[in-house]
Amino acid sequence: SLDTLQQLGLPACSSLAAGSGDCCQNVEENLGKVNEYPVSNANINQGEFFNVRVLARNRVGYGPLSEPREITKLTKPGPVLDLSVVPDLGPRRLKITFSKPLDLGLGPGVSLGPAGLSMYYKVVLFANSTMTNLDGTTEMCFGEAGASCACGACPSQSPVRNTTEVLLPDSALGVAAEDLVRGEKYYFGVSAINQADESDQLTASSCVITRADPPANLSAAIYGNLSVRLTWDPPLDEGFGTNNTQCASQRVFTY
Repeated sequence: SLDTLQQLGLPACSSLAAGSGDCCQNVEENLGKVNEYPVSNANINQGEFFNVRVLARNRVGYGPLSEPREITKLTKPGPVLDLSVVPDLGPRRLKITFSKPLDLGLGPGVSLGPAGLSMYYKVVLFANSTMTNLDGTTEMCFGEAGASCACGACPSQSPVRNTTEVLLPDSALGVAAEDLVRGEKYYFGVSAINQADESDQLTASSCVITRADPPANLSAAIYGNLSVRLTWDPPLDEGFGTNNTQCASQRVFTY
Protein backbone atom coordinates (compact mmCIF):
# COMPACT_ATOMS: atom_id res chain seq x y z
CA SER A 1 0.00 0.00 0.00
CA LEU A 2 1.04 3.61 -0.43
CA ASP A 3 1.06 3.98 3.37
CA THR A 4 3.62 1.19 3.70
CA LEU A 5 5.96 2.71 1.15
CA GLN A 6 5.70 6.18 2.67
CA GLN A 7 6.41 4.92 6.19
CA LEU A 8 9.50 2.99 5.07
CA GLY A 9 10.69 5.82 2.90
CA LEU A 10 11.32 3.39 0.04
CA PRO A 11 9.98 3.39 -3.53
CA ALA A 12 8.09 0.44 -4.94
CA CYS A 13 10.41 -2.10 -6.58
CA SER A 14 8.20 -2.10 -9.67
CA SER A 15 9.02 1.57 -10.21
CA LEU A 16 12.79 1.09 -10.37
CA ALA A 17 15.10 -0.29 -13.01
CA ALA A 18 17.21 -3.34 -12.22
CA GLY A 19 20.36 -2.41 -10.30
CA SER A 20 18.82 0.58 -8.57
CA GLY A 21 18.87 1.21 -4.83
CA ASP A 22 16.67 -0.15 -2.03
CA CYS A 23 13.01 -0.62 -2.78
CA CYS A 24 9.95 -2.19 -1.15
CA GLN A 25 7.96 -5.22 -2.27
CA ASN A 26 4.68 -5.02 -0.33
CA VAL A 27 3.23 -8.43 0.63
CA GLU A 28 0.23 -7.39 2.70
CA GLU A 29 -2.08 -9.43 0.50
CA ASN A 30 -0.42 -12.60 1.84
CA LEU A 31 -0.61 -11.91 5.58
CA GLY A 32 -1.68 -14.76 7.85
CA LYS A 33 1.32 -16.52 9.37
CA VAL A 34 3.15 -16.29 6.08
CA ASN A 35 6.75 -17.57 6.11
CA GLU A 36 7.32 -17.87 2.38
CA TYR A 37 6.77 -15.47 -0.46
CA PRO A 38 7.79 -15.81 -4.12
CA VAL A 39 8.95 -12.46 -5.51
CA SER A 40 7.95 -12.40 -9.16
CA ASN A 41 9.41 -10.17 -11.89
CA ALA A 42 12.43 -9.35 -9.72
CA ASN A 43 14.69 -9.09 -12.79
CA ILE A 44 17.60 -10.77 -11.02
CA ASN A 45 20.34 -11.36 -13.55
CA GLN A 46 23.21 -13.85 -13.25
CA GLY A 47 25.95 -12.45 -11.05
CA GLU A 48 23.85 -9.65 -9.51
CA PHE A 49 23.58 -9.58 -5.72
CA PHE A 50 20.62 -8.38 -3.66
CA ASN A 51 20.16 -7.86 0.06
CA VAL A 52 16.69 -8.85 1.24
CA ARG A 53 15.03 -7.84 4.54
CA VAL A 54 11.53 -8.47 5.88
CA LEU A 55 9.40 -6.65 8.45
CA ALA A 56 6.07 -7.50 10.05
CA ARG A 57 3.04 -5.33 10.87
CA ASN A 58 0.37 -5.87 13.50
CA ARG A 59 -2.35 -3.56 14.86
CA VAL A 60 0.27 -1.48 16.63
CA GLY A 61 2.28 -0.84 13.50
CA TYR A 62 5.46 -1.96 11.82
CA GLY A 63 8.22 -3.80 13.63
CA PRO A 64 11.94 -3.45 12.89
CA LEU A 65 13.55 -4.80 9.76
CA SER A 66 15.03 -8.29 9.90
CA GLU A 67 18.70 -9.02 9.41
CA PRO A 68 19.60 -8.80 5.71
CA ARG A 69 20.20 -11.86 3.60
CA GLU A 70 22.13 -11.72 0.36
CA ILE A 71 20.72 -13.54 -2.65
CA THR A 72 22.00 -14.00 -6.15
CA LYS A 73 21.10 -15.95 -9.26
CA LEU A 74 23.36 -19.00 -9.55
CA THR A 75 23.40 -21.02 -12.75
CA LYS A 76 25.05 -24.18 -14.04
CA PRO A 77 28.86 -23.88 -13.91
CA GLY A 78 30.95 -24.18 -17.03
CA PRO A 79 33.13 -27.23 -17.66
CA VAL A 80 36.54 -27.56 -16.06
CA LEU A 81 39.51 -26.40 -18.11
CA ASP A 82 42.84 -27.96 -19.06
CA LEU A 83 41.90 -31.52 -18.10
CA SER A 84 44.97 -33.75 -18.24
CA VAL A 85 45.50 -37.44 -17.49
CA VAL A 86 49.13 -38.55 -17.59
CA PRO A 87 51.20 -41.45 -16.24
CA ASP A 88 52.84 -40.65 -12.92
CA LEU A 89 56.05 -41.97 -11.39
CA GLY A 90 54.20 -44.02 -8.81
CA PRO A 91 53.52 -47.71 -9.46
CA ARG A 92 50.64 -48.21 -11.89
CA ARG A 93 49.48 -44.67 -11.28
CA LEU A 94 47.79 -41.92 -13.32
CA LYS A 95 47.58 -38.27 -12.36
CA ILE A 96 44.43 -36.28 -13.17
CA THR A 97 44.68 -32.48 -13.08
CA PHE A 98 42.43 -29.65 -14.26
CA SER A 99 41.71 -25.95 -13.84
CA LYS A 100 38.66 -24.10 -12.51
CA PRO A 101 35.81 -23.38 -14.93
CA LEU A 102 35.76 -19.92 -16.43
CA ASP A 103 32.16 -19.52 -15.24
CA LEU A 104 31.53 -20.83 -11.70
CA GLY A 105 27.81 -20.04 -11.98
CA LEU A 106 27.74 -16.27 -11.46
CA GLY A 107 29.17 -15.25 -14.80
CA PRO A 108 32.69 -15.44 -16.30
CA GLY A 109 35.39 -14.51 -13.80
CA VAL A 110 33.02 -13.92 -10.85
CA SER A 111 34.08 -15.62 -7.59
CA LEU A 112 31.60 -17.57 -5.45
CA GLY A 113 33.25 -16.55 -2.17
CA PRO A 114 31.61 -13.12 -1.65
CA ALA A 115 28.18 -14.73 -2.00
CA GLY A 116 28.98 -17.42 0.57
CA LEU A 117 28.68 -20.05 -2.16
CA SER A 118 30.97 -22.97 -2.89
CA MET A 119 31.75 -25.54 -5.52
CA TYR A 120 33.32 -28.98 -5.66
CA TYR A 121 34.46 -31.40 -8.32
CA LYS A 122 33.45 -34.93 -9.22
CA VAL A 123 36.11 -37.17 -10.74
CA VAL A 124 34.78 -40.41 -12.23
CA LEU A 125 37.06 -43.29 -13.16
CA PHE A 126 35.45 -45.83 -15.42
CA ALA A 127 37.16 -48.72 -13.58
CA ASN A 128 37.99 -49.60 -9.99
CA SER A 129 41.11 -48.17 -8.38
CA THR A 130 42.45 -46.40 -5.32
CA MET A 131 42.37 -42.60 -5.23
CA THR A 132 45.08 -40.76 -3.30
CA ASN A 133 46.10 -37.16 -2.91
CA LEU A 134 48.59 -35.97 -5.50
CA ASP A 135 51.72 -36.56 -3.44
CA GLY A 136 50.68 -40.18 -3.04
CA THR A 137 51.04 -40.29 0.73
CA THR A 138 47.44 -40.47 1.94
CA GLU A 139 44.50 -42.52 0.78
CA MET A 140 41.60 -40.13 0.30
CA CYS A 141 38.06 -40.47 1.61
CA PHE A 142 34.95 -38.43 1.07
CA GLY A 143 32.01 -37.70 3.35
CA GLU A 144 29.53 -34.94 2.69
CA ALA A 145 29.40 -33.47 -0.79
CA GLY A 146 32.64 -31.68 -1.51
CA ALA A 147 34.33 -32.81 1.73
CA SER A 148 37.40 -34.77 0.74
CA CYS A 149 40.06 -35.54 3.33
CA ALA A 150 42.47 -38.10 4.67
CA CYS A 151 40.74 -41.24 5.90
CA GLY A 152 39.83 -40.88 9.57
CA ALA A 153 39.67 -37.09 9.41
CA CYS A 154 36.17 -36.42 8.10
CA PRO A 155 32.74 -37.54 9.39
CA SER A 156 30.45 -40.01 7.66
CA GLN A 157 33.31 -40.99 5.40
CA SER A 158 33.53 -43.72 2.81
CA PRO A 159 36.92 -44.85 1.45
CA VAL A 160 37.22 -44.35 -2.28
CA ARG A 161 38.99 -47.66 -2.85
CA ASN A 162 37.08 -49.81 -5.33
CA THR A 163 34.65 -47.04 -6.21
CA THR A 164 34.19 -45.19 -9.47
CA GLU A 165 34.06 -41.59 -8.28
CA VAL A 166 35.58 -39.19 -5.78
CA LEU A 167 34.41 -35.74 -4.71
CA LEU A 168 37.05 -33.05 -4.35
CA PRO A 169 36.76 -29.66 -2.64
CA ASP A 170 37.16 -26.47 -4.62
CA SER A 171 40.78 -26.12 -3.52
CA ALA A 172 41.83 -29.53 -4.91
CA LEU A 173 42.47 -29.32 -8.64
CA GLY A 174 43.70 -32.86 -9.07
CA VAL A 175 43.79 -36.41 -7.82
CA ALA A 176 45.77 -39.57 -8.51
CA ALA A 177 44.45 -43.04 -9.38
CA GLU A 178 46.57 -45.98 -8.26
CA ASP A 179 46.54 -49.78 -8.34
CA LEU A 180 45.72 -49.72 -12.04
CA VAL A 181 46.54 -52.42 -14.56
CA ARG A 182 49.72 -51.86 -16.52
CA GLY A 183 49.09 -51.57 -20.24
CA GLU A 184 45.39 -50.76 -19.80
CA LYS A 185 43.80 -47.54 -21.00
CA TYR A 186 41.59 -45.72 -18.48
CA TYR A 187 38.97 -43.07 -19.11
CA PHE A 188 38.13 -40.30 -16.65
CA GLY A 189 35.33 -37.75 -16.47
CA VAL A 190 35.52 -34.53 -14.44
CA SER A 191 32.68 -32.11 -13.70
CA ALA A 192 32.17 -29.06 -11.48
CA ILE A 193 29.17 -28.88 -9.12
CA ASN A 194 27.72 -25.82 -7.38
CA GLN A 195 24.50 -25.44 -5.38
CA ALA A 196 22.49 -24.98 -8.57
CA ASP A 197 23.65 -27.69 -10.98
CA GLU A 198 26.44 -29.89 -12.31
CA SER A 199 28.54 -28.84 -15.30
CA ASP A 200 28.97 -30.83 -18.47
CA GLN A 201 31.48 -33.61 -17.95
CA LEU A 202 34.88 -33.31 -19.60
CA THR A 203 36.65 -36.59 -20.38
CA ALA A 204 40.25 -37.66 -20.97
CA SER A 205 42.16 -40.93 -21.06
CA SER A 206 45.64 -42.37 -20.66
CA CYS A 207 47.41 -45.71 -20.62
CA VAL A 208 49.12 -46.97 -17.50
CA ILE A 209 52.80 -47.32 -18.29
CA THR A 210 55.92 -48.10 -16.29
CA ARG A 211 59.57 -47.46 -17.04
CA ALA A 212 60.70 -48.83 -20.40
CA ASP A 213 63.21 -51.65 -20.72
CA PRO A 214 66.71 -50.63 -21.76
CA PRO A 215 67.39 -50.40 -25.50
CA ALA A 216 68.65 -53.67 -26.97
CA ASN A 217 71.68 -54.52 -29.11
CA LEU A 218 73.66 -51.38 -28.44
CA SER A 219 76.74 -51.09 -30.62
CA ALA A 220 79.43 -48.43 -31.04
CA ALA A 221 81.83 -47.86 -33.88
CA ILE A 222 84.65 -45.31 -34.21
CA TYR A 223 84.98 -43.41 -37.46
CA GLY A 224 88.24 -41.56 -37.90
CA ASN A 225 89.50 -39.46 -35.01
CA LEU A 226 86.37 -37.49 -34.23
CA SER A 227 83.27 -39.60 -34.77
CA VAL A 228 81.55 -42.36 -32.88
CA ARG A 229 78.43 -44.04 -34.27
CA LEU A 230 75.95 -45.57 -31.82
CA THR A 231 73.10 -47.84 -32.89
CA TRP A 232 70.48 -49.76 -30.91
CA ASP A 233 67.11 -51.42 -31.19
CA PRO A 234 64.02 -50.09 -29.37
CA PRO A 235 63.24 -51.60 -25.96
CA LEU A 236 61.44 -54.88 -26.09
CA ASP A 237 58.92 -53.47 -23.61
CA GLU A 238 58.34 -49.73 -23.86
CA GLY A 239 56.43 -49.58 -20.59
CA PHE A 240 53.07 -51.08 -21.47
CA GLY A 241 53.82 -54.60 -22.64
CA THR A 242 54.29 -55.94 -26.14
CA ASN A 243 51.81 -55.84 -29.03
CA ASN A 244 49.63 -53.34 -27.19
CA THR A 245 48.03 -51.23 -29.90
CA GLN A 246 45.80 -49.15 -27.59
CA CYS A 247 48.88 -47.69 -25.86
CA ALA A 248 51.06 -47.32 -28.96
CA SER A 249 50.76 -43.52 -28.85
CA GLN A 250 52.71 -43.53 -25.57
CA ARG A 251 55.73 -45.43 -26.85
CA VAL A 252 59.29 -44.20 -26.22
CA PHE A 253 59.87 -40.99 -28.18
CA THR A 254 63.37 -39.98 -27.12
CA TYR A 255 66.63 -41.51 -25.93
